[in-house]
Formats: sequence, C-alpha cells, structure tokens
Amino acid sequence: MTTKNICLSILAYSFINTIGVTFAHADSTIQTPQGYIEILSQLSRDSDVRVRTNVAQNKYISTAIAEKLVKDNQTVRFALAQNKNISSTIADTLASDPDEDVQFRALFNPNISEATYKKYMGSENDLLRSALASNPSAKPDFLQKLVNDKDNSVRENAISNPHFPIETLYKLDQNNRSTQSIISHKKNIPLDLLTLYSKSKDESIRKNIAENLSTPTAIIDQLAKDKAQGVRESALCHPNISSQVLEKAALSSSFLYCMASHPKLSIQVQKKLMHSDDIGIHSALAENKNANNQVLEYLLKNNPIMPTTKALSNPNINPENLTYFLKSDDFSFRSNIAENTKTPVQLLTILAKDPEPLVTQAVAHNPATPVNILKELSTSKDIGTRMSVASWGQ
Repeated sequence: MTTKNICLSILAYSFINTIGVTFAHADSTIQTPQGYIEILSQLSRDSDVRVRTNVAQNKYISTAIAEKLVKDNQTVRFALAQNKNISSTIADTLASDPDEDVQFRALFNPNISEATYKKYMGSENDLLRSALASNPSAKPDFLQKLVNDKDNSVRENAISNPHFPIETLYKLDQNNRSTQSIISHKKNIPLDLLTLYSKSKDESIRKNIAENLSTPTAIIDQLAKDKAQGVRESALCHPNISSQVLEKAALSSSFLYCMASHPKLSIQVQKKLMHSDDIGIHSALAENKNANNQVLEYLLKNNPIMPTTKALSNPNINPENLTYFLKSDDFSFRSNIAENTKTPVQLLTILAKDPEPLVTQAVAHNPATPVNILKELSTSKDIGTRMSVASWGQ
C-alpha cells in the first residue's frame, strides 16, 4: 500500500470512529464511539479492582455503569467521585458516602447539586469546606465569605478558585508573599497583577508567573532573560514563548531538553540539534509534536536505542517506517508503533495479537484503535491490557 493510500485509510477510519452516542455532561458533550459503552459495561464487572477503577475514571462512562460502581468498594467509589462526567445524582450519593475520603473527593466534583453544596457549606470539617472551596462550580459569593475562614487551606483554595471575585482579589494584601504565591498560580489572574508579579523581587513568584499558562508571550520572553536560572528555565519551556527567543536559546550552550521537544522549534534548528551527542536532546526531538520526518528518520537510523525509538510513536513519522520496524525483535519498537495515533488499522490489528503485554497495552490505550480491536483486547488474560482498554480515550 502506498503512503497516500495509508493516509486515506487512516482518515476514513477516523471519520467512521467518531460516529457514536452523545452524552451530555456538566462541562462538555462527549461523543462516545459506537460499541465502547458495551465494553466498559463488561469491564465494570471485571474481577480485578484496578480494571474497575479505570472504568470508574473513564470520561465515557454511562449513568447505568456509574450506578453499579457506586456500590463497589472504596477504591472504585473514590475513583468514581473524581469523574467529572458522572450525573448530579451519582455525585450527590458519593458526597454522602460513609467513607470520608470518598465524600471529600466528591465535594470537589462540579456536578454535585446546589442542595448538596449548601448542605456542607457550614460544615465544621475543615477538609470538606476546603473541597467546596476548590469546586469548579462554587458560587462567587460563597468563595468571598471563605476569605475569612479559620482554616488556611480553605482560604487558599477559595482564592485559587477561578470563580473567586476579581474585585475581591484586589482587596487582598498584595505585599503578602503567601497571597502572591496563590494568585500567581491562578489561570485567570488579571493581566495587571500578572505583570506586577513578573517583576517581583521573590524568585519563586516570578517562577510561578513563568509557569502560568495565562502568561502572554511578551512577559514570557522577558522572563526567559531573568537573572535566576529556575525562572529562565520555566520561561524557555513555556508554550507561549516566541520562536525567536526559543531558537536563540536552543542553540546556546545552556540547553534545556524541553526546548528540543517544543512544538515551536523550527525544522532548521531541529536538524542542527539532531547531530548533537546528547541522547537527552535526541529523546526530546523524537517526541516533538512538530518534528520533521527527516529528523525522526535520522534518529532511528543513527541512534536506534530506547529513548529515540519514541520517534516511532510520533505522528509525523513516515508510515513506511512503521511497517519496516514492525518486524523488529525488540518489543520497544513495536510498542511505540502501537502508541502512534497515525498507525494504520492494519498494523494495529497485527500488534493486538503481539505476545508482549506492553505492546497490546499500548494498542489498547491508543485513541485511534477501533472498537472491534478493543473488544478483543477487553478479554485479554493480561490485566494491564484490560486496564488500558478501560482507560481508553483518556
């Protein structure tokens, strides 16, 4: 089969595999591939608790499956309580669980009802109030009240919550290091405070800003020149760093592996770095989401050891290389091919029958693996493979 036909085959499969059942949840609408719910239902009755735990955490879980698992053991119920796609009824049930750890985790869940939320607002248990303060569905007026809570973790979680009133944020002591630390981590930190903290005398605060995904390019580029190495390193690994600053730093002596894996790294710089003697650089290039196929092939041919075999799991690798290395006696090659989301269905079918469990586990975890293969793997004697099927799509 030609490269063109393989690509067309993949595109056709991708289109077919997205047709499924729609489940509406509090935070999103999820398209469930046809037939996968039946597999999850089967695995929810698995004899191994680790398999059932993975089912409980799966975003595709149906209400019927959740209703069964809510009666399972503490480990499974705790996992279910973390699932943001369970119904409000299930979330409320877990919020009243006899096990305090399950109850605590359920109160983090955005799907608990307003009635359940209000029920625990005045709780004497600091942990339960702390969970409510972190809940993504927490109301601003309640969070504002928690600023004066007796427990420090409750106060910090309330301020960290994205729904914490911005106007109240400005009323906090901006010179307090603890307050600065909390605010500098916030995803929705106001730009003026973000700018202010990026110039803080405290290195840890500047580092927080350099790691904050909301920090814009102009500030990240500035922090990439910071006097503190930790701040510079965080900025150089940030997704918003400009290509110019990234590439200048990538070719300097003080190299960071995360820069070689940065998707903004140009092909020209990738080709220069691939000649490095540093295996760490090779490994990072192999995993770069924007890696050039020539770079990936060079890594495979000139340094075919464990870290660079990751090039075979890179979606940008030429499909012909996947077919060639499929015959390898080294299971790490086959395992990485099994991970590749662009591996043709024909190859996944072959790999699903591989004698090495780590290979079948990789196939089962690959989001491109069709449901008919998942169904076969769901009855595997290998627990790890069944666990991977149970967590498919995550």
